[in-house]
Amino acid sequence: MAADEIGLTIEGEAGQDFQIWYRGDRETGEAPIVQTGKLGGDGRLTVRVPRAYLLLGKPVRAEGAPLDLQQEAGTSRTVQLPKPGNDTPTPGARLTRAPEVPVDVSCVADLAEDGCNASILFSDLVLAPCRATPGGAGMGNEARVATKAVTFRVPYSSARSRTRMVVQTMGSFNIGRAARVRLILCAGDVTVAVVDKAVVDKGGEAGGFDSQTMFAVETHAADPVCQITLILVAECDRDGDTGAELNVNALWLFPDCDGNTHLFQEGDAESSQERLQ
Repeated sequence: MAADEIGLTIEGEAGQDFQIWYRGDRETGEAPIVQTGKLGGDGRLTVRVPRAYLLLGKPVRAEGAPLDLQQEAGTSRTVQLPKPGNDTPTPGARLTRAPEVPVDVSCVADLAEDGCNASILFSDLVLAPCRATPGGAGMGNEARVATKAVTFRVPYSSARSRTRMVVQTMGSFNIGRAARVRLILCAGDVTVAVVDKAVVDKGGEAGGFDSQTMFAVETHAADPVCQITLILVAECDRDGDTGAELNVNALWLFPDCDGNTHLFQEGDAESSQERLQ
């Protein structure tokens, strides 16, 4: 055996795939070399490799365990492959098609090429009940209440039995005295009030909202679909100074994939939301 080589015995399960990456020559810029194969029926295989060996592992380079054999004094080395499935993270979820939107909702729905987000931009998802006429016959002290519910379906793929996602909702509201607006989100295992604004005393309130909510969906079907329902509620008293308006401008959906890991850190997304009992 040449001085720049070493005998590498690979141990693992019978028939297990292995892959070897070589460091290459830094001075000459020689590209790394890859050697692949399967272990024999006894779960062992011995190969001769250069001491510039870099990585041994599964077919994905980053999943191997680095070994430095350049400093190895002997002429042989035995390494143990990790058991299949124990070192490989479950692939992330991907959205597979643009959101399916009811025909009576005017919007533009889009899907990112990598499947890591989908968006719906609305042009008329507005709830604005008219102000009741003061002194109207038969009105008494009744309030005028309006509701609207819309459901969106987003196909996705996932190797996990339980898949996390984050939905982001953006919009605005404008309410007068004795008025209230609520935006309720139902998705997966979460029902949450994204917006809950009320004005009791004199004056009014107007503003915007931009909220993120984390939820999880159970993945059992061959072609799973994430279903999201928004319920808009607006209420104004007959003696109110103005009506109540709730406007949803946009909705974004982010599955738990590699590009979205920052959204799924502990304490993020849902922590600022109050779940409905």
